[in-house]
Amino acid sequence: MNPYTHDWGAFISFVANRRNTVSGVRYADDPTIAIVAFAGEVEPVNSTANSLGVTTLQVTNFFKKAFASWQAIDPNHLLSSGGLLQLDWNSGIDWRTIFALPGSDLCSIHDYSRADQTITTPAVASYCASIGRPWITEEFGWEQATGDLSRSRDFAAMYGLQSRYAAAGVAFWNLGPQTSGATYDVNSATALTWAAVRSNAP
Repeated sequence: MNPYTHDWGAFISFVANRRNTVSGVRYADDPTIAIVAFAGEVEPVNSTANSLGVTTLQVTNFFKKAFASWQAIDPNHLLSSGGLLQLDWNSGIDWRTIFALPGSDLCSIHDYSRADQTITTPAVASYCASIGRPWITEEFGWEQATGDLSRSRDFAAMYGLQSRYAAAGVAFWNLGPQTSGATYDVNSATALTWAAVRSNAP
């Protein structure tokens, strides 16, 4: 199934009308929800891995329809595509058009590579400023195998990058309890990285 041509209207309605199991408030009315994000990390269209024949226009139209469908039910919340990757090359993801769509309230990226930091971040920051929209790094991270000292320095540099390009927000992946090399989790057992997070908290 091509997810970008599927009709997600019923699912969007289900989610928007679902009720918070603690407060009983409908998600569409829930003030504890800041941003609704749809489908980040779109796989590159211009790739041999694109076995479904997904096109650039299909991806863009998916977001256009998703924004409109959600806003018809819920005009209260900020909407985002979800953090996009693969923006540092001709991947076939028309991120400029997606970020400028009606209903797209903020630009959102994921950052997991040097190219994300040196190409994507400045390009997105500049473009989104030009259309009057804030931008965020919805997600970034390094594996624990990097080593706590090196990882803490990477985290500090990432926070510096966000400040340099005036990001409206940044979130790391992932707050969790795991302590194995392959995990991205950050916790008190990764003391130096944890300290870097705490020192850059609002």
